[in-house]
Amino acid sequence: MSRETFFYLCDKLKPRLARQDTSFRLALPVEKRVAVALWRLASNIEYRTISTLFGVGKSTVCRCVRDMCHAIVALLSSIYLRSPSEQELEDSARLFLSNWGFPHCVAVVATLHTAIITPSNNASDYANPAGWLSVLSQVAVSGRGKFWDVCASFPGGTDPADIFQNSALWVTAAEGGLSPSLPPVFMGNSLGYVLLGEACYPLQSWLMKAYPEEKGRAAAQH
Repeated sequence: MSRETFFYLCDKLKPRLARQDTSFRLALPVEKRVAVALWRLASNIEYRTISTLFGVGKSTVCRCVRDMCHAIVALLSSIYLRSPSEQELEDSARLFLSNWGFPHCVAVVATLHTAIITPSNNASDYANPAGWLSVLSQVAVSGRGKFWDVCASFPGGTDPADIFQNSALWVTAAEGGLSPSLPPVFMGNSLGYVLLGEACYPLQSWLMKAYPEEKGRAAAQH
């Protein structure tokens, strides 16, 4: 992260992260709170190690991470996680075609498993197909590699297709929200843009999915 980006982030998050000094102690500067949280998010090292690096308590490290994540959601999510404009859709489709040779596509939809420690309740719900515990996130990524839709924190055992079909992104796409009022022309016909998705997703006029891998062929390849 560049110095300019770091201070830009601090400035944007300041309304939620700034604290007042008290008669008992001086408040931790916003810049230090952001630095502590970024270090944790970037490295995933133990709170104890970050505590030593920055000269703060472990509980302070935990609060910095929690507070910054909450501040990002409250102050920045509406700016960056939003439906793209018609021009952004057109630009994304152009990038998919020029960079990967896939025409008329504006985003890729996929899921990501993040490992967790064993939860106190319903632990079996978090066991994913690979056998370890996780939470599942669904993301849509544009041709510029930017996230513009996120659904997070589902138990790892959840079917990705269920997450997608119950998401706001599905509703938007099904109602034609991913194409301009006058659909662009593709191979001589007016056709709305499409998304690319995982093999487990149901095929739609606006969703192209990968072919499901045959178990016998997959085993032979491995």
